[in-house]
Amino acid sequence: MIQLNQKYLPSVSISKTYVDLLESDPTCREYYQDCLKDALLLIQGIEQRDKTLYGLLRVLLEEQQGFFEKGMQEIKPMRLKDVSIILGVHESTISRTIRGKYIRTPHGTYALQSLFTKGLLNSSGKMDSVSYVKRRIKELINSEKPDNRLADQEITDILGAEGIQISRRTVAK
Repeated sequence: MIQLNQKYLPSVSISKTYVDLLESDPTCREYYQDCLKDALLLIQGIEQRDKTLYGLLRVLLEEQQGFFEKGMQEIKPMRLKDVSIILGVHESTISRTIRGKYIRTPHGTYALQSLFTKGLLNSSGKMDSVSYVKRRIKELINSEKPDNRLADQEITDILGAEGIQISRRTVAK
């Protein structure tokens, strides 16, 4: 379920008192019309922002089902560009939409920016997220025996056998 939390946002409306005041004075008619246009554009802009945010969350819900069901370990690589193409907006619009926004999930609260991760193409043609590769390296390191540590090249070879092609230097970093 997608629900935008707007209880902390101020309500924007056009004051009837102000409208009556401006309409009663014919010398202010042009000023009134300009103010009304500006106010309506502001309200439309806010509605458009909400529509874009809702669309973005709908795409995330569809594309990142594993993340919503199991948590961050199941996040798939996704770029701003991918979402911008789906929604038919510019990439910078998506960037502005997610800046400073958070999402509450059953697994915790996350910055929307953290859901956009880079990926590595594996040998089967599937994209693995960077966080998945890091987690896999950590698993290999944690499963080492203290007297028999894996070398960086051995970790690289194990990952290569799993279809994850990264360099030894990347493993070392």
